[in-house]
Amino acid sequence: MENTLIEFFSAVNSEKIEYCLLRGEDELSQGMSFKEVDILVMPGQLSRLSNEASKLGFVSLPAWGHAPHSFYVVFDKESDTWLKIDVVDSLKYGAPVRNLSLDAVTSCLGNRIKNGEVDLISPDDELLTLLLHCLLDKRDIQLKHKNRLVTLKGLITDQTKLEINLSKNIRCYFPESFTWEIICDAIDRKDWLFLLSQSDMIEKHLFRKEPVMSSLRKLKVGLLRYFRPLIFVFFRHGISVALLAPDGAGKSTLAQTLVDERVIKARLIYMGSNLDSSNIGLPTTAWLKEKLKSEKKKNRRFSSKLFGAVNFTNRVLEQWLRLSVGMYYKWRGHFIIYDRYVYDTFLAPPTNTFGKRIRRKFLSMCPSPDLVLLLDAPGEVLFARKGEHSPDRLEKQRQVFLSLKNHIPNMVVIDATQSAEKVRCQVLDEIWHCYRSRVTKR
Repeated sequence: MENTLIEFFSAVNSEKIEYCLLRGEDELSQGMSFKEVDILVMPGQLSRLSNEASKLGFVSLPAWGHAPHSFYVVFDKESDTWLKIDVVDSLKYGAPVRNLSLDAVTSCLGNRIKNGEVDLISPDDELLTLLLHCLLDKRDIQLKHKNRLVTLKGLITDQTKLEINLSKNIRCYFPESFTWEIICDAIDRKDWLFLLSQSDMIEKHLFRKEPVMSSLRKLKVGLLRYFRPLIFVFFRHGISVALLAPDGAGKSTLAQTLVDERVIKARLIYMGSNLDSSNIGLPTTAWLKEKLKSEKKKNRRFSSKLFGAVNFTNRVLEQWLRLSVGMYYKWRGHFIIYDRYVYDTFLAPPTNTFGKRIRRKFLSMCPSPDLVLLLDAPGEVLFARKGEHSPDRLEKQRQVFLSLKNHIPNMVVIDATQSAEKVRCQVLDEIWHCYRSRVTKR
């Protein structure tokens, strides 16, 4: 188990917070890039647990429309693992809205089992809550849950007390026709389709127990889900990150890796002039580029200057379009990765051309990203990797980027001579640190 999780459970135990693991016990000892632990906590003690998580670097993620869940996430740099803690202080089921209540929190926490530093849910309570999770929340039984149900059934039938307790709970929360004997038989036969066929009947039974409250919960959470994008605008923005690097430092590969990350789910916006790499642009860009090239070939000076001016205006507008799209997604709570941000224009030598000076002036007015990451490596190393340009030219690019550090206070230099995995790990740590700082400040 990662040190961060060990410290978290130790802190929770020290504060005498009553909790137990609902699911995720098997994942604690496994090496995974993403690890999720589901926890049930005593009502009224959630804020205390949240404080302990915050002290260890966890960020509380927005859970609007996901009641009663609270999400806490941290990137553990030491193990290169995302750790997510999904906490509930009540047992509610349903899809897509958890509106069906099960009054079993006190019972589950009263029967919990101490296992070293971690309090576990008892096998009978775990089988009951896991079965409801599969039938009502997921409407599916995944392979890992099938195997767990088989294991739990064996543990329960070996202990008379657990079996009696589970039978009693099933009579309280399930329809009369759905008994422990029927569940046992279905698990023994591995007839998962039969269990899934009972979902609607169980849902109606739980709804009839609290029709008014179930309806109100469904309405409230449904409205939060509907207005969730607007709530992000006012209460939780994402962050924007610009990736800078000389050619051959692995910037494009890294950018795509960040897009594929499960937690941040970044949106990539290419800011350069390469049409093949462009993912946001004006429909006129390709046509103007070809037209300008054609007019220059025909040596038509007037039309070349005319199309050059139009192309210049088009490029400036296109950059602002990309920035506007990035700002829109940032307000929606997304992480934005800019590849070839406007700082790349500093690589070009100084010019006295009026058009280029105006363009640079426009681009200098662009908003600064929340974080600028420079992948730094000597020119010789970059040349050996890609064989593009000369070592001297690559070293000049590197020095220009390094000189920007005096003008960009939020720039962080990353040693790109490390392996791609180490670079990725350090970049994720910097991004999450920046996000946590923004969230805490806001």
